[in-house]
Amino acid sequence: MYLGKQYRLAVIYDKEIRNDEVKLYRGKLQVTLSSVSGPSEQSLRIKKLLEKFYRLKAEQMFNETLNLVIGKFGKYQLPAVKIQVRQMKTRWGSCSPNGLILLNPALIKAPKASIEYVLIHELCHLVERNHTKEFYILLERMMPDWKFWKDKLEYCLS
Repeated sequence: MYLGKQYRLAVIYDKEIRNDEVKLYRGKLQVTLSSVSGPSEQSLRIKKLLEKFYRLKAEQMFNETLNLVIGKFGKYQLPAVKIQVRQMKTRWGSCSPNGLILLNPALIKAPKASIEYVLIHELCHLVERNHTKEFYILLERMMPDWKFWKDKLEYCLS
């Protein structure tokens, strides 16, 4: 999965390249390996390459998305917001009062609007710390269809 779409994984070998790489190519998530190795070592290489690919794409997409949605919070005096990508077992995101938002790299597998939902949810916590009635009123104002994208997120990545 990548940005809400399912891709077929293609593994190819190319002795001409120096470094292993991952890219989206012709509707596939293509892993190109510079050399052949044993099955268990190859699986580990592919896993690490995909994790690195997802993390890099996540950092780019999450910051781009933040730049798109932060303007909605113009009338609120938010602290300077910074995003960090961190592996989390049970959460998509969290934030601290000083503006640090942690996002799970697995979120990059979700549709863009679901990523927006998680970011807006965390930004709302910078205004309303807890899941109070006021929090949900603000969330609804910032993203009226948030429930749909929350459900889509849970469905896509379950």
